[in-house]
Amino acid sequence: MLQLNFFVKATANVDDAIDQIALEIEEALYTDQTRGGYAKDTQITDFEADYNSDGEQSVGVGRFTINVDYATLENDIESAV
Repeated sequence: MLQLNFFVKATANVDDAIDQIALEIEEALYTDQTRGGYAKDTQITDFEADYNSDGEQSVGVGRFTINVDYATLENDIESAV
């Protein structure tokens, strides 16, 4: 399991910025679900977004939980099986 966090700081539309960044990350992850042939599969299992609009600039964070399934031989960890 991998957790990927990203942060946004803006004067307006933090939620739109988080949505756009999340979409780009999701598209990039699903472009190669085998991670260059080293993984069997990649799945996004959760996404959360939090916002804080206190102060002059709004701040937001997006959190992906990602599972990447790998299978290798004990004596050849650089090759996927």
